[in-house]
Amino acid sequence: SMLAGDFRNYESQCFKTPQTLGGAFGTLGAPANVLPPPFISPQALAMAKAFPVGPEPCGNTTYTQIANQNEHMGLGKIDYQISAKQSFFGRYFVTHSLVPSSFTGTELSVQNAGTDDEVNSLVLGHTYIVSPSALNTFRATLDRDGITKFQVPIITPSSIGVQGIYESLPNYSNININGDFVSAGGFATPGLVNTTTYQFSDDFSLIKGSHEMKFGASYIRPMQATTFCVYCNGLFTFNGSATTDVTRRLQGNAMADFISGSLDSFTQLNITHDNEKWQYIGFYAQDNWKVNSRLTVNYGLRWEPYLNGRLLNGQVTHFNMADFLNNVHSTVFPNAPAGTLYPGDQGFDTGGRPNQTSWLNFAPRLGIAFDPKGDGKTLIRASWGIFYDMPHTLFYYNYSSEPLWGSSVTITNPQGGFANPWLGYPGGNPFPTHQNASSKYPTAGYYETVPLHVKNTYVEQWNLTLQRQFGSSWLLKASYMGNNTVHLWTDQELNPAVYVPGNCAAGQFGLRAAGLCSTTGTTQARRLFTQLNPSQGPFYGTVESLDDGGTASYNALIVSTEHRFAKNFSMLANYTFAHCIADPQTTELSGPIYTNPADRRFDRGNCTAVDVRHNFNLSAVIQSPHYNSRALQIIAGDWQLAPIVGMHTSNYYTVATGVDSALSGVSTTGQRPNLVQSDPYCANRNVNCWLNFNAFGAPAPGTLGNLGINNLTGPGYFDLDLALSRRFKIRERQTIEIRAESFNLE
Repeated sequence: SMLAGDFRNYESQCFKTPQTLGGAFGTLGAPANVLPPPFISPQALAMAKAFPVGPEPCGNTTYTQIANQNEHMGLGKIDYQISAKQSFFGRYFVTHSLVPSSFTGTELSVQNAGTDDEVNSLVLGHTYIVSPSALNTFRATLDRDGITKFQVPIITPSSIGVQGIYESLPNYSNININGDFVSAGGFATPGLVNTTTYQFSDDFSLIKGSHEMKFGASYIRPMQATTFCVYCNGLFTFNGSATTDVTRRLQGNAMADFISGSLDSFTQLNITHDNEKWQYIGFYAQDNWKVNSRLTVNYGLRWEPYLNGRLLNGQVTHFNMADFLNNVHSTVFPNAPAGTLYPGDQGFDTGGRPNQTSWLNFAPRLGIAFDPKGDGKTLIRASWGIFYDMPHTLFYYNYSSEPLWGSSVTITNPQGGFANPWLGYPGGNPFPTHQNASSKYPTAGYYETVPLHVKNTYVEQWNLTLQRQFGSSWLLKASYMGNNTVHLWTDQELNPAVYVPGNCAAGQFGLRAAGLCSTTGTTQARRLFTQLNPSQGPFYGTVESLDDGGTASYNALIVSTEHRFAKNFSMLANYTFAHCIADPQTTELSGPIYTNPADRRFDRGNCTAVDVRHNFNLSAVIQSPHYNSRALQIIAGDWQLAPIVGMHTSNYYTVATGVDSALSGVSTTGQRPNLVQSDPYCANRNVNCWLNFNAFGAPAPGTLGNLGINNLTGPGYFDLDLALSRRFKIRERQTIEIRAESFNLE
C-alpha cells in the first residue's frame, strides 16, 4: 500500500506514536497520510522493484549476508650469530586474505564490499654487545599493504530513471532511506588502498654504577595511495525532513520522503585520490637511577617534532578569512573562490602540507619507586609524563573531496528532487570536473582548512600507587590514576547557515514562493559566508576547520586485592571508581563537528564509551582439600571451582532528534532535544521502558535543545562465568579432567 502512496496503516500500526505526514500527503483532496498519485515518484517505484516487498503493513523482511574469509599466511625467519658480541635476525611475513561481497541475491545484503588484501612485512635486527655494560640494538622494518575493495553490480541512478546524473563508476549507487533500506551499505564502496611504511630505530643502553642509561632514535616514513568512489555516482539521502512541517506540527519519516521523491539532500563528487607521504622522528634519553636500596628514580626526555604529512599533487588548501572578506584570490588558481589558498600562494608556504611543522614537542617523564621500610612488603610508586599524539595517514583524507579534483557538492532539498537532483543548480551538473588555471568552480563546494600553526595533542599522565603485602599470601594495592588531554583535535563548521526568523518573499534565500525564510531548503543561501560576501560566499558549502583547543580529563581510584594460591584457593579482585569528561574529538578532519559552531563546550560531556563510573571484577580458583579418608577423597577430593564475576555501571549516551532544528546545516544527526521533565526515565525502568519519551520535546526552530551530551545512562551490567572441574587420577603420571563451563549466568 505504501508503494501506492497509502501510509495510513504504516503510520497507525508500525510506530509507537503515529504521526501525520506533511509535504504533499493529504493534499488534492486525499485523506491524511495518503499521497496523491501525481506525487508518487517513478524513480522510487523503479528502485523498489530491486528489493523484496515485506508483509503488510510494516514491510519487515529478513535476509542473510555472506561473511566468509579465506586467508593464507607464510613466515620465514633467519637467525645468525655473527660473533660472540654480534647477532643478526630477519623475519618475513606475508598474508593474503580474500573476503567476498556480502551479497546473497538480494540488494538488501549489499552491506560490505569484497576485499582482496595482501600484506608483506620484513623486519631486520642487529644486536651488538659493546661491553659488559653497554648494548646497542638496531631495527629496520618494511611493511607493504595492498587492499582492493570490490562490489557486485547493483542498480544505478540512471537505471531507475534519475535524470542529469553523471556516473563515473558503472553498476553502483548510494541511495539511503534512513532507518529503512539502502542501495549499498556504508562499507560497500569499491576502492584501492596501497601503503608502504619504512621504519628504523636504534637503542643504546649503558650501565654506569647505579645508573642504567638509555638513548635512542626512531624514524618512520609512511606513504599511502588511495582511490575511492565515495558518492562519485551521487549520495541520495531521504531522512524525513521533507514530510516534516514544524509550523503545522506534522512529523515526517524517511520512507514517505522516498515514495514522494522528496530528496532531503544530495551529494556528489569525483572519484577521489589521496596520495600522502608522512615523516615521524623521535629521540629520547632516560636514566634508571638506583639511589639506594629503598629508592629508585627513573627520568627521561623525548623529542618528537611534528613534521606533518605532505599531500602530493598540490591537493591541499588553506582558508584565510581576511582574504575572503577582501576578495583576494589565489594566484595559482585565479577562479577559486576568494580566501582559498593553494601551495605556491603567498601565505601558504607549507611545502604541500596542511600546516607548518612543529619543532618544540618535548616530552619529559619522571617516576619513583620507594620502599619506606626496606623489607620488601610496602612499596610506593609515583610517576608523571607527557605523551604526544600524531594523526594517522588518513586524517586529512577529505582534502581529496575538494574542488576541483574532488569537487564535493552538497545540495539540501534539491529543486528537482529524486527525479533530477541537479535541476536548478547554477550552470547545471558540474561533473566531471577538471582542474586548471582557467577552470570554473562549482557553488556549494566542500572545503577543509587547518590552522597554519596547529598545536599537537598531548596527554599528561600521572599515578600514585601504594602496595602492601600482608602475611605470605595477601597483596593489597590502591592507586590513583589521572590524565589531562591538551589541544584535543576536533572539528568546527566555519560556514553554518544563519537562522532568519519569519517569512520572506519569493526570491529571497532561493525561495521559489513566499514562505518561511529558514527551512532546510534554504540552508545554502543562508550560509554565513554568503551573508558576509554575497559574490564569493555561494561558492562555499560546508567548510570544516580543525580546532586544536579541546581538552579532556580522566581520574580514577583503583583498589585491588590478590591472594596467591595457598590454603586451596587464589583470588584477584579489583574495583575502579572513575570519571572521564571531554570536549568532542575527531579522528579525521571530516567530523564529528560540534553542534554549536560558536561554542565547543556545548558538546562537552561524559566521554563516549569510556566513562564507566563503577567497575568491579573478581576471579578465583577454589580447590577441595586432600582428605586422608580414601572414601571421602573419592567423593569430595580433586574438585575445582573457578568463578569470574563482573559488574559495572552503564556507559553514558545521548538522545538525538535526527532533525536540523537549528536550521544551521551543522551536525544534523547529532542535534539534541529539549528535556521538558525533570526525570527522563520511565517510572518503572525495565527492558520495555527505560526512557520516557514524553520527557523530551522538539526545540523551537532556530534553536538547539537543552539536553546535555552523554548524560543519560542505561541499565548496569552483571556477569557470572563459572567453571567446575574434577580430576581423576588414572596412573601416577596420567589424569583425566572432566570440566563443565557456563557463561553469563545471572
